[in-house]
Amino acid sequence: MATGLSQLARAQRQAGDLSAARSAFEQAQDIFVEIEDTSRAAQVGMRLARIEWSAGDTGAAKQRLTAVRDLAARDGLSQPYIETTEMVGDLAFSEDQHVEAITAFEEALAHIEQSGFIAGRERILTKLGQDLLATGDLTAMQSVVGQLQGHEYVSAGSLRVQAEFAAMRGLHARAVSTLQELREIHPEDWRESDDAQLEAYRAQVVR
Repeated sequence: MATGLSQLARAQRQAGDLSAARSAFEQAQDIFVEIEDTSRAAQVGMRLARIEWSAGDTGAAKQRLTAVRDLAARDGLSQPYIETTEMVGDLAFSEDQHVEAITAFEEALAHIEQSGFIAGRERILTKLGQDLLATGDLTAMQSVVGQLQGHEYVSAGSLRVQAEFAAMRGLHARAVSTLQELREIHPEDWRESDDAQLEAYRAQVVR
């Protein structure tokens, strides 16, 4: 029954009926908790938090994420714990609460190292880098960039972060080459704003 409710909730969310989706997800989560299926209860809890966030109820979303994270920690579920902690960071970042976001992303990364569950590491490092750049912490950023450069896979977001870090250090030629690498490796992710940023970096090189 809980699985059916979850499927119904997803369909309702896709249809834009967030209120009905929230109600169905809450019923599904209650059932999963009752039958002690913690993994699915945590997954549904994260979906509920996303709905609450989408509806602008960030307070409820934060409370929901805290409850899900506590549940995951209690039962030793690494993936839900990491994903929930990452989402806490995303929510904080969206509200320009960079210190809180940094704390969450660092916690998620620490748990990745402890658990060996490495999926999402590059993505979370990139998000951490965005927050560190926002706070101007170039010392901590140096470590993050070193880790990003050591990844086999490098996302478009990672390259943007690396380019901005280079520019903030006055290494505009490196910033240019990094953005050019992004355009070559991820042409599908190239944005108009990247064109403008590339020209801005090139102007600094000419000077």
